[in-house]
Amino acid sequence: AGFILNNYHSADKLATLARIFVGFSIVFSYPLCFVGFRDGLMEMFGNKNQSEKLRKLWTVGLLGFVSTVSIFLKDLGFVNSFGGALIANGIIYVFPAVMFIASIKNKVRKEITKFTKNAKFEAFANYSIVGVGILMGVLGAVISVLESFFPHILS
Repeated sequence: AGFILNNYHSADKLATLARIFVGFSIVFSYPLCFVGFRDGLMEMFGNKNQSEKLRKLWTVGLLGFVSTVSIFLKDLGFVNSFGGALIANGIIYVFPAVMFIASIKNKVRKEITKFTKNAKFEAFANYSIVGVGILMGVLGAVISVLESFFPHILS
C-alpha cells in the first residue's frame, strides 16, 4: 500500500493520532512548498515580473492540475517511486555534473584556466555522467509506470 498507516487497524488510537498529524503536516506545509514551486515555474518560463493577476492565474492552473492528478492517482507509492526516480538521479548524477561543466566553461571564458587535455577529459566524463543519469532517471520512471499501471508486462 502507498500509505503505511492504512496497514493499521482503524480502531488503533496511536495510528489514528498519526493519521491526524500527517494530515496537519500536509495541510500546513503544502502552501510553503507550493509557493516555491509556483514561483520557480513562473521564473523558469520567463515570467520575471510576477504581477498579482499572473500569480493568481498560475496558482489556479497549478492547483487545478495537481487536484486533477490527485483524483486519479490513489497509490502514493507510485508518486514516491516516480518522483524518486527522476529527482534522485538528478540530484546524484545530473546536477553536480552540469554544475562542474558550467564551472569549467566559466573559468575558460574568463581566462582563469586553460582548456587543457585533462580539463577536456573531465568535461567529457561529466557529459557522460549527465547522459547516464538522465538514462537511469528515465528508466526508473518507466519502471515505476510499468509496475503501477501495467504489472503484467514485467512479470
